[in-house]
Amino acid sequence: MRKRIDIFKAEQCDYNFPTSNAVEFNKWLGNIIDTVPQENKDDLVIELESASDGYDSYDITIEIYYYREETEAELKEKLKRTIVNEEIELEKKRNLFEKLKRELGEK
Repeated sequence: MRKRIDIFKAEQCDYNFPTSNAVEFNKWLGNIIDTVPQENKDDLVIELESASDGYDSYDITIEIYYYREETEAELKEKLKRTIVNEEIELEKKRNLFEKLKRELGEK
């Protein structure tokens, strides 16, 4: 299964929003791209979103992420969590069953 890896997200008002200077922005973006493993660079996504307040103001959000295959360890951890959650749900059902038996009288 593919997993989304978030690298960067900021709104225009955030302290870490990139500069509007093109040369500095290019350097900043290059540094981010350099953090992505080579085998995932083709899956790197930059999402730019703008929202208007209805007047003349716009807020811009930048999101940078990529997708990669889950590691064996991540898959094992996910399976472990699933099993634990199923055991918890089963225990809740058993408890409810026993409670109902006591309330309704076992027949």
